[in-house]
Amino acid sequence: MTAVCVLGMTLLVASQHYFNQALITLGEQRVRLLELKQDLLQLRRHEKDFLLRKNPEYLNQFRHQQAHFVSALNELDDTVKSHNLPVSLVGEIAQSTQAYTERFFNLVLLMKQVGLTPEDGLNKVLFRHAEQLYIQGQRYEPQLQAELSRFQFLVVDYQYTFRADSLVELNQLFQVITQSHLLLPEDQTLLNDYMNTLSEWVSVRQQIGLRESDGLRMEFREQAHHAEAALQRLDDTLLPVIDKQKQRATVFGTVIAVTTSVALILLLVKSFATFHRSFANFMLFFYRCKRQYQHIDPRKLGFSEFRSLAELANEMVESRRKIERRLATAEQNASASSAE
Repeated sequence: MTAVCVLGMTLLVASQHYFNQALITLGEQRVRLLELKQDLLQLRRHEKDFLLRKNPEYLNQFRHQQAHFVSALNELDDTVKSHNLPVSLVGEIAQSTQAYTERFFNLVLLMKQVGLTPEDGLNKVLFRHAEQLYIQGQRYEPQLQAELSRFQFLVVDYQYTFRADSLVELNQLFQVITQSHLLLPEDQTLLNDYMNTLSEWVSVRQQIGLRESDGLRMEFREQAHHAEAALQRLDDTLLPVIDKQKQRATVFGTVIAVTTSVALILLLVKSFATFHRSFANFMLFFYRCKRQYQHIDPRKLGFSEFRSLAELANEMVESRRKIERRLATAEQNASASSAE
């Protein structure tokens, strides 16, 4: 019974330790997965801060957070392989994140080309052309001055509103001013440079995206959403594994406990029957010893304690038999002496 108890408790403790360690490991991996979600969320915050404030410091923070995210994702890849989770999800997260960061950096380059502030990039060049054209236009007739002013207004209007009709009217007005041949050659060159710079600015802005749902602005956000969705699917896949591990721990613990309990009950029943049979044999032995010399067979007794008592009882019977033999011999010798 002691051996069964020790074995059952040992198996129960060993199984619970094994499953608890597995659950702890899975719990740690889910915590890492949640931290990975937070890392991606922080990456998106740096992205939005940069797009809103145009501060290069947020771009540096974005690069630092990206390196941290990639390192954490590589560690998660080992975990996914060890628990037989879909490796394709990790690959999808990595690909989506890489595409997201590449498109974001391409967007940053285009934004720098346009100019993060009015004093940078193409914005600065357009402003200088507009300033020079305004100064040079003061020496022309009022009608031409009005046309040049209208031209500059349409440029500014398109920069802020991105209205297609403003760009169409702008091109038409440029053709009218150019074909009138009223501008001096140097001013015509200035107007051409102004228009060429604007065309380059428009091309870059169209690559960036005139609206949130256009160009790189849409593409890099879609990739970020794909990465977030893949992370969520990986989390949804990990949860059933944790639940299954908990169920296995419960089932194994219950089976071991029930098996140990049944074994103990059977041993108790058998021990009670053996004790009762051994005790009855001893009672019968002592009853018979009053009338005859009879040994008890230790092999018929179930407990080692009873077998030891049986051996002592058999020795007691032999000792009594020897004493009675000696007494009988002594009585015979005494009778013989009296007769003489």
